[in-house]
Amino acid sequence: GLYIIEQVFRKCGIKQEYWDTITGGASKGTALQYCIFNHYRQLERHSGITKHKDSGYVTVLYSPEPGLEAWINNQWYAINPPAGYFTINLGH
Repeated sequence: GLYIIEQVFRKCGIKQEYWDTITGGASKGTALQYCIFNHYRQLERHSGITKHKDSGYVTVLYSPEPGLEAWINNQWYAINPPAGYFTINLGH
């Protein structure tokens, strides 16, 4: 996650002196950091989870099936990533 953040900041031209402020300390390892893996089995009767907002700063998703949504401007929108690609979500 931190590598992804650093690459995005570099690409956007954000000065390194601001990274710690932007990430709430994560860029220097002073913030709470955790990693969660979820695997939803396609053959299960009830796959997926209820609507929620990810609490992490960086979320990496691989969604081979429809159903992924994003909360944008107080509304849920379907997100349909191209097959074989990951979706990177920055922020809540």
